[in-house]
Amino acid sequence: MKDHGKKGGKRRGDRDEYDELEVWVPPAEEKGKPRQRLTLLAVKDDRMKVGDDELSLIIEVTYSAEDGEMHCEVCQTTECIHCGYAWGIRDRYTGNPHHSKPNSKP
Repeated sequence: MKDHGKKGGKRRGDRDEYDELEVWVPPAEEKGKPRQRLTLLAVKDDRMKVGDDELSLIIEVTYSAEDGEMHCEVCQTTECIHCGYAWGIRDRYTGNPHHSKPNSKP
């Protein structure tokens, strides 16, 4: 972040790492229910939007048919809590509990 000598040190047009990410505001907690960290917000083709209560962000997870992996845009990995959640959602709605890569033997 650039320091422009003004209070706050940031002016319009400067960008942070998370500027383009959508902010997630979780619903109010209900008494007696455990807090849910992740919430499925949308599914379209091979993309899912997941609300993360702990990070207060909306995270996009994408399934790649080429390598048979889920990819998280925030964590920049295939092995994070968001990808694991996305696999669970995909398995539930496709009925395919096997995470096999293309052209691999079951």
